[in-house]
Amino acid sequence: MWKSVRVNTRTCSVAREDIKDDYKLLGGRSLIAQFVMDEVDPRCDPLGRDNKMVFCTGIFAGTSVSTAHRLSVGAKSPLTGTIKESNAGGTGATYLANHGIRMLVLEDMPETDDWKIVRIDANSEVSLIPAGDYLGLDNYAVVDKAKAEYGDNVSVISIGKSGEMQYKNAGIAVTEFGKGHPCRLAARGGLGGLMGTKQVKAIIMEQAAQKYKPEIADPDAFKEKVLLVNKAMAEGANTSPLAQIGTNSITAASGPQGVLPVKNFNGELSKNYEALSPTTFMENLASRGGKNRVGCQAGCLVKCSNIYHGKDGKYLTASLEYETIALCGANLDINDLDRVAEIDRFCDEFGVDTIEVGATLGVIMDTGKIAWGDADAAMDLLKEMEEGTEFGRLMGEGTEAVGNYLGAKRIPTVKKQAIAGYDPRNCKSLGITYAMSTQGADHTFSSSFGAAPSIIDNSNKFFQPYIAQLLANLTAFVDSSICLIAVGALGLPGIELLPGVLAAMHGIEFTMEDLAAYSAKVILTERAYNKAAGFTVEDDKLPQFFSDEVSKATGAVFDLTEEEMQAILKFV
Repeated sequence: MWKSVRVNTRTCSVAREDIKDDYKLLGGRSLIAQFVMDEVDPRCDPLGRDNKMVFCTGIFAGTSVSTAHRLSVGAKSPLTGTIKESNAGGTGATYLANHGIRMLVLEDMPETDDWKIVRIDANSEVSLIPAGDYLGLDNYAVVDKAKAEYGDNVSVISIGKSGEMQYKNAGIAVTEFGKGHPCRLAARGGLGGLMGTKQVKAIIMEQAAQKYKPEIADPDAFKEKVLLVNKAMAEGANTSPLAQIGTNSITAASGPQGVLPVKNFNGELSKNYEALSPTTFMENLASRGGKNRVGCQAGCLVKCSNIYHGKDGKYLTASLEYETIALCGANLDINDLDRVAEIDRFCDEFGVDTIEVGATLGVIMDTGKIAWGDADAAMDLLKEMEEGTEFGRLMGEGTEAVGNYLGAKRIPTVKKQAIAGYDPRNCKSLGITYAMSTQGADHTFSSSFGAAPSIIDNSNKFFQPYIAQLLANLTAFVDSSICLIAVGALGLPGIELLPGVLAAMHGIEFTMEDLAAYSAKVILTERAYNKAAGFTVEDDKLPQFFSDEVSKATGAVFDLTEEEMQAILKFV
């Protein structure tokens, strides 16, 4: 049976128990929603001792379902004050699953300065050991040290110095499959800062000597259903730009449509998006020895990740993604993939969210503190965060805190979390998503850009609520089971196979209607938690400037009325 491991960071005790019966069908986002509702006081201080954080696997972990091994991290968010689930690829969930651990919980907080490493050895024994020389290291250095001590095949989940400093834009790094770079981040919501309050620098896992095998109610039916899902995913990946190029393939559509954010979401059409385009990206990979079609987790059939080399032909960063290119590139008028890659590498090492950082720098540039396009000045400010200067620490509080301090006209946040790489005036379904998300401006709550683009105008509000609702009611299940990028490869016929996999796994009836109900319960649980934490409908709004300022690219504004938005929220 799957296990739950509880680590009390004050007493240094470790307890292992069977997963609760009520949690057996839960994983990833669904498990986090229920666990946080059950055990974390909605009114607690997010950086206080009463907040608990959970690391967990998805519902298909430990099986051969492709992309089933994303790691979900959850708690009450230090950045937003809402419930939070942030997920990442890499090796973390695979190793937890092989040790038979569905969820690992960090609770309480030390009363003295007593940093630890959570170690899971080859025999699946969990212990707390002194952090020692790991403290103060960036994520890459943590991984190098862990490999030197425990061998190359370790999995590492760690915080950089930003987490030690309890920054609210701090994420949690996970080593990728293959090279082991700590480039997969559960980045959003400040959960790295929470891990810092627990004084846990890293979770270091050795390969399990004896891999746990999940219980399967109907092995033959399960094998048959999994083969169908994996076949559909592999076939879809053969033609999906997200697989063949990577997430930066999105730039080819977002740039010319005015969806790509420019100069702190000022609504302009990017004049230089070609410098950030898939064409330039692929040329750089090919000419420098980089690589696309990289899987971040074992068994991935989509392989949307990449390894990016600098002009010198040496490794610079990995998993250079669309959101980073959008927020730290076009949004800052830094139209140079190499400079964006430098920012990405810094953020991975220091351990911060590139979306939040890019939005913060955009606000800073918009107020004139540094010039548009000045990558050197941007890097200097990032180093201030690392050095802990007064303004650097303010940046660690997130975009909204910096915007308020500087008196910025445009502060692109919802529930204190920065908006991702899609201008909501020109992709209204994403505007709806940002507003209705239970977790701040989270584009993955209903990742809808590109949904039927040939027949639906993304800047027209008609049909957009339907798209946002439909995908939100799918995504909650996806975030509990497989990778969201894989959904694009699966397509609707492939998605309709997923209920059969869960049914065969547990010996139950489970249909697409049950999948929709499953997702609805996750969202309703998250909303109930936020309501208990003090959030109201007044918090489910986009910044007013998106409604007041016309996008120069398309002439559009975000024109859904408050009444229309509230009507949508009744059904999501």
